[in-house]
Amino acid sequence: MAADNTGSTSGSSPVISIGNIRGLGGCDYGSFRMSNEFLGWKNKKTNSVHQYKCSDISEGEWIKLSYNNNRLHLKFNESKDHLIVFFDGFPDRNLAEITQHFQKYFNIKLGNRKLATKGWNWGEFKLENSNLIFDIDKKYAFNINTNNINQLNVQIKTDIAIELKNDENKQNTNEDVLSEIRFYYPHENDENQNFQDLKNNLLDKVNIGDSKSECIASLSNIPLLVPRGRYEIELYSKTFKLHGKSYDFTVQYSNINKMLLVPKTNSNQYILIFSLNNKIKQGQTEYPFILIQLNNDDDMDLDINAPEEDIKNYKLEKTLTGKAYDVVTRLFTALAKKNAIIPGDYRTAKNEHAFKGQET
Repeated sequence: MAADNTGSTSGSSPVISIGNIRGLGGCDYGSFRMSNEFLGWKNKKTNSVHQYKCSDISEGEWIKLSYNNNRLHLKFNESKDHLIVFFDGFPDRNLAEITQHFQKYFNIKLGNRKLATKGWNWGEFKLENSNLIFDIDKKYAFNINTNNINQLNVQIKTDIAIELKNDENKQNTNEDVLSEIRFYYPHENDENQNFQDLKNNLLDKVNIGDSKSECIASLSNIPLLVPRGRYEIELYSKTFKLHGKSYDFTVQYSNINKMLLVPKTNSNQYILIFSLNNKIKQGQTEYPFILIQLNNDDDMDLDINAPEEDIKNYKLEKTLTGKAYDVVTRLFTALAKKNAIIPGDYRTAKNEHAFKGQET
């Protein structure tokens, strides 16, 4: 592979290799390579290779980023879940060669599209398959793959707040990463059905938009210590939702790292604690834990809205009966498929319940 920004071909073999190309939206440089059947990019820093079949590409275009700096923007077909990938750093001298290669071997004509550079913070949105695309003045601004969305907050009529998944490999680097973006529709008195449809479609694409009919169980007026307030809790097969007075949260069970059930000191209450892999956010405030407060003296009868076969698989009953803390814990244990950790015989110096941690 070439070590700089010079294209190279190998004899009669239709191979193009170009170095110093940034791949997949990151800052790492690597080598871009094409044959008559494949194209790929090798990260120079990690040596990881990303390879794609030309038959999976549906369309492509050039976007000029700056002087002598171009982006190859590719859209894939259904076999790749309509993925969008792009590669940055192509000098002007390589464009004709790559364009001809796409036309001859991939049967794809690369178009040209302008990049939005006016600095406006308003524009037009559209949801294409699994990609939210935002244009400004009919020019490309950015796109977000719905698979990269970790959390959505759509409770406010005029807002969509999107929290993106964090790449653990980038957390210890100096690279800037987009973590959250908010869309705002300013016309409060207008009914913009397209904006409301976007909310619903995003919820559906991110697989956290369960309908009311799919709600397995619902808990009303439940006090939470973190995030503080009283919430209605709706539990679904893959997620649970917290509906508060001002904010909503949707948490996927797969985001739960640990569950703990602890008695509250000097009280007849229990605290059900969820430790999260990815924090939930309320504005600039982050919550790595969710704390549900349940009274020891309260009895609860909770009906489970699910087919008999599902109830059997969850190892539940049609109606859960018992103390509130026990019923809620059993329900979350079944749906999240995680056992709640409870205190054993260990006590603190004040003879209080506690967990004995291990040194790391």
